[in-house]
Amino acid sequence: MTPQLAFNAGYRFHHISNAGTAFPNLGLNASLPFGGFSFYF
Repeated sequence: MTPQLAFNAGYRFHHISNAGTAFPNLGLNASLPFGGFSFYF
């Protein structure tokens, strides 16, 4: 890359639930790899 351009990559895990306030508490899990470019000026 150059001093003004960088590549970014990562992974994110996200969990959503009802905090046990109701039954059943199945929740929802999502995992997402991501990538991109940053331009510094």
